[in-house]
Amino acid sequence: MVKNKIRPNMAKLNKSSWLFPKGKGGWIRVVEAFVAVLIITGVILVVYDKGYVGSDDKSEEIYRLESGILQEIQINDGLRQWVLNASGATPIDWAGIPLKIRNTIENRIPAYLECTARICSTGEDCVYDTSLGKDLYVRAVLITGYPESRKLKLFCWLKD
Repeated sequence: MVKNKIRPNMAKLNKSSWLFPKGKGGWIRVVEAFVAVLIITGVILVVYDKGYVGSDDKSEEIYRLESGILQEIQINDGLRQWVLNASGATPIDWAGIPLKIRNTIENRIPAYLECTARICSTGEDCVYDTSLGKDLYVRAVLITGYPESRKLKLFCWLKD
């Protein structure tokens, strides 16, 4: 009987009134606010990840352009033979590259880029010698033929 006097209302309490006390609906607003913040954060992260937020990074576009130019030269039998038959010791710099190859490259380059190319043997390093102090975008393609194969490498950078 002492126990009932100390806790007279405990027998009347059910589990739902303990978990959801009447007049205490504020916690629902807290949960709603938390869920709203999660949804807004998720949308912002998705938009930012997709690149809709202004980014000036042109590297993907430049690499795609370089790959397209090199693939065109690699697929075209005539241009491929010009690369394989280029005279001179490798590496062959821009001035020594056949005019037909240079024109193909120059006609596809947009106005905001400057590009140069080199023809190298497959076993040698084909690097750009001059330090520009700018981001250099480089792609290479293997031009195969008999008895020799060569590497055509395209170097591009943004104009000032």
